[in-house]
Amino acid sequence: MTSFKRSLADSHGSSELSSKVFLRSSKGKCTKIVRELYLRHDIPCSSRLCTRCLADTKGDSYGRIRPFVLSPSPPVNDTIKVPHYIVPDTNIFLHCMDVLEHATITDVIVLQTVLDEVRARSLPLYNRLRALVASEEKRFYVFHNEFRSETYVRREPEETINDRNDRAVRRGVQWYHEHLKEAVKDSGGNIAVVMVSNDKGNLEKGKREGVICCSSTYPMLNIGQRG
Repeated sequence: MTSFKRSLADSHGSSELSSKVFLRSSKGKCTKIVRELYLRHDIPCSSRLCTRCLADTKGDSYGRIRPFVLSPSPPVNDTIKVPHYIVPDTNIFLHCMDVLEHATITDVIVLQTVLDEVRARSLPLYNRLRALVASEEKRFYVFHNEFRSETYVRREPEETINDRNDRAVRRGVQWYHEHLKEAVKDSGGNIAVVMVSNDKGNLEKGKREGVICCSSTYPMLNIGQRG
């Protein structure tokens, strides 16, 4: 049996999600295991277009604030004709890493869900992805969607792990797009956040849910056109 609860108190910018599982041993003894997940509201988007996140970001114990990663002037190209950031799903990192490492591919949002899946599937590719994140020129930003309240998704009954993770990616892209559209509204700017996938089912579900999507040909078509 599993039960979930979310605390009513939110005075510290976080909420609590806990799961309680009862395990029965072969001898009939029952053990209760409680797992708690603290979901936050203040994990920044790291776009320099977003003054709200810039204002709300808290420093570490020394008062140091990590610089925002994503450019205030995102790319525009023939595929996506408005300034945009891209959010590749797991399969893109697994099968198109050489393309993503190209110097012209910048301003990429790496969801925590995707990062964890890449690590589980291929440690060499995970290490290459971490190198991209560490590069200041590439501007790859890891967004911890599994710990932000608006982007965390709970696995549904009978839902596979893969389907749950695909849904988490779509939710992350949808939140990012809405968040940044609101951020640039007063200035009259335009911005899009685009999911890149080679999974036909994920693309179809994304389009039905109003997510801006592109196929895996996106990065290859736009090498040499970005900027």
